Amino acid sequence: MEKLYIAGKEQVFPHPLRMGTYNSKYHVVLLKASSKEIFNENVFMFDAQGNFLWQINKAIIDKYKTSKIEPFVYAEFEQDGSDYQLRLWNWGGWKVSLDPKTGEELSYEFTK
Repeated sequence: MEKLYIAGKEQVFPHPLRMGTYNSKYHVVLLKASSKEIFNENVFMFDAQGNFLWQINKAIIDKYKTSKIEPFVYAEFEQDGSDYQLRLWNWGGWKVSLDPKTGEELSYEFTK
């Protein structure tokens, strides 16, 4: 188990942290699973107060995976007017843009 404090609230995760990034409204955390376990649902979103918003939807993962193990490996926020979009990249070369409030898919692009 891995612990992380976001806005003073303890969050506990089932795997070690791969990376995290934040802005004034959101915090996103990507986890790293062991090579012995398939864990593609490795993206967790929180608001700036440390409240859990969502975990990546399995339907999004399944849509963009080309192999059995296809976690997201990088995340960044891009300002979109007065709000943000979350951009995620997976091992297979897909970049997926999500609404950080809901986790809903906004767009996708193959980058390899």
